[in-house]
Amino acid sequence: MIRALLFILLLSCFQAPTQASTSLDATIVTFYQLLSGPAGPRDWEKLRGYCAADAQFNAVTYAEDGSPSPLIGTIDNYINNAGPFFEKNGFEIREIKRKTQIYGNIAQIFSTYQASYTLAGNAEKFEERGVYSFQLIRTSSGWQFLHVFWNVESPFDPLPEEHLPPKSNSAPAVVPKTKASTPPTQPTQKAAPGAYLYKPGEIDLPPRYPGGEAALKNDLKKHLKPSGESYFRRPDGSTWINVQFIVNQEGKVEQFQVVGATEPLSLAQLKALSTLPDWQPGRLNGQPVRVMFNLSIPFNP
Repeated sequence: MIRALLFILLLSCFQAPTQASTSLDATIVTFYQLLSGPAGPRDWEKLRGYCAADAQFNAVTYAEDGSPSPLIGTIDNYINNAGPFFEKNGFEIREIKRKTQIYGNIAQIFSTYQASYTLAGNAEKFEERGVYSFQLIRTSSGWQFLHVFWNVESPFDPLPEEHLPPKSNSAPAVVPKTKASTPPTQPTQKAAPGAYLYKPGEIDLPPRYPGGEAALKNDLKKHLKPSGESYFRRPDGSTWINVQFIVNQEGKVEQFQVVGATEPLSLAQLKALSTLPDWQPGRLNGQPVRVMFNLSIPFNP
């Protein structure tokens, strides 16, 4: 009798979702709807309602050697970082492919998205694609996000076919519309020398800045004045910016940009950056090559 009562008590602790609870599909659809729209505030409280306690919003950023690393934060970090951007700029995002796995009350979803946005005072439209990795738990209120982790498509990480809709319906290939969007190409004997773009870890000798990494960061801090939307605030309260650029075969810097900036660098900043000393170019098989860098720099707004 006591064992039967304990069993009934345990069942009462794991109630199935009610009919009014949110379905998995509705949760994903609502996520995209909450981010999309013209410039203005988003309904962040509604988004919180779709998140479990202590839900994490993580993004792929880049370490100092150009390798990928996670930018980990809470939903509050995400709102603080992304909120000002949405208030100033129109942003439309939609899902174009989904891969779902469910077991019991947990779900893992790879959701491919396509987004377009305009920046305040700029009529040009920018586009990007990427993949969200959603981890969700089913509660009595419906499906809720535990982790939201995303990776923006880049020249070095083009979306594979498995994450795209059928070709007959697929949107044209899009990478983030930045100055540094040259797709990677594997060398062939027929290609012109110097036409390829490499990561630092793919070559024999990476480019080197005079004085090393510390000198580079100090010099960049002297000249860069990025806008408030360019900063990423980490859980420990520190603020960082991400920069991307190419060091060409002659050691010159090309296509420098602050990743995530809502306005281009000023002419004065570009002129100042052009006065920085040349690098020692990277080399592969003894030949100078073009190398793309992604660099995170601690920066106080």
